[in-house]
Amino acid sequence: MAFLNKKGSALGALLLIAPSFYALAEEAQAPANAAASSPAEVQQAPESDAVAVPEAEKPTQAAPTADDKAESSAPAQAVGKDGSLQEESAKEESVKKEAPPVNAPAAGDADKTASADDAKASTEVKTSPLPAITFSLNSEEQRRAYASGVTLARYLQENMAHQRKLHITLDPNIVLAGIVDTFGNDIKMDDNAVRQTMAVFDEQVNVLNKAKAEQEAVREREMGQAFWSDFERQDGVKKSRSGLLYRIDKKSSGAAISDSDIVEVELTGTLVNGTVFEKTVNPIRLKVSDVIPALRSAIKLAGRGGEARVVIPPEQGYGAKGAQPGIPPYATLIFDIKVLQVTSGKGK
Repeated sequence: MAFLNKKGSALGALLLIAPSFYALAEEAQAPANAAASSPAEVQQAPESDAVAVPEAEKPTQAAPTADDKAESSAPAQAVGKDGSLQEESAKEESVKKEAPPVNAPAAGDADKTASADDAKASTEVKTSPLPAITFSLNSEEQRRAYASGVTLARYLQENMAHQRKLHITLDPNIVLAGIVDTFGNDIKMDDNAVRQTMAVFDEQVNVLNKAKAEQEAVREREMGQAFWSDFERQDGVKKSRSGLLYRIDKKSSGAAISDSDIVEVELTGTLVNGTVFEKTVNPIRLKVSDVIPALRSAIKLAGRGGEARVVIPPEQGYGAKGAQPGIPPYATLIFDIKVLQVTSGKGK
């Protein structure tokens, strides 16, 4: 609660001081009352300061009231030259000297703070400094060493970037400190602690990866089903006997394509969110039987010289495993295919 430390809060300081002030005032008043009740110790006022009052002008003395009795028991107070009450000032000075500071920590709190500082100091470590070196990239040996370091760093960066997607953030400076200390034979953790720490960390990453994959799979299925339903309603779209949706954009000519044929094709593969996972820069030659069954059917649907868009459900694509990188689990695949040339593969 920050307001307890707010500066300039006179009310808070007053509330803390007041009980001590009243206790000390009562202790100081007790001996003073005792002194006033003793006739031998009561001081008489000097005669030079007395003024005679004519007998006729003296007022009739009334019976003392309760307030008068209380006042008579009050200690005698000396009046200074400036008219201030010296005894009251003395009491206040005594209170100021004896009252503890408001913010002074108790002895137990000081011990706890010292223990916490000692514990913190015992767990803090400092990495070995990395010496500045000069090397030449003209040397093949030094180039290899430097390139190896770059490759290792990029591998770590890729892993850390993936971990950030799982809401895990590692301090790169401390990661680098671990590498430097290892090469300098100054590791701050024993081997058993390193193994245990990494075992727990790996398990956490695996659990988070699994949860993330399940979420993405559900989302991918939902997007695929939505795209499938929308594409199915478009003009010219048909459903093949194997369960694919397709639309012929350019009719084919000639004989049907068989599994043994060699085809020259251009194709673009995309996900339902528009991500391109495959695109041929130049036409490619392939044997029809060498591709996945769904794409094999798509090539046959396009036909010789034909063009077609084919939508493949996840069950006929890469299913629950996907094809990393690029194709997530349960992805619906969209292929735009152009069959440029067909060569019979019989007898080959």
